[in-house]
Amino acid sequence: MRKLGIAILFFVLAVIFAVAVASRTPSGKRVYGYHESASNGTNEPTCFFSVGDFKGGLHIGPCGIGEAVTWSYHVYLSGAGERFPFEKVDVRPDALGGQEHPSAGEVLLDRKKNLVTISLKVGNEKNIQDFIGNGTFDLKKWP
Repeated sequence: MRKLGIAILFFVLAVIFAVAVASRTPSGKRVYGYHESASNGTNEPTCFFSVGDFKGGLHIGPCGIGEAVTWSYHVYLSGAGERFPFEKVDVRPDALGGQEHPSAGEVLLDRKKNLVTISLKVGNEKNIQDFIGNGTFDLKKWP
């Protein structure tokens, strides 16, 4: 009987924790997972981050409990500096995104203010459109 009471207590605490986290999880587009390193072999600086559109709150999916995401892309920047023309930008879809090929624009990194501005056009010669992840975002670095 005592084990059942402890199990119920832990369940109630877990629910309270999940509700508290869900209420603090904002919706909308954001950048996360920013990381800088040197590429293998060439020692050329590279940056990586993800941009996604979040629904806010938590959900239970095949990977467990996490944030509800509408779409997400991984963005890779090659070279040094703060300005990355589209030729130095690689956009790869996460599981929920479609394949995107940058054809114009740039990505600007402001490391002093911890901001990134994405202003890319994607597509091919016949169908060029604004990248769904365009905008100015706070950089959320990996811990």
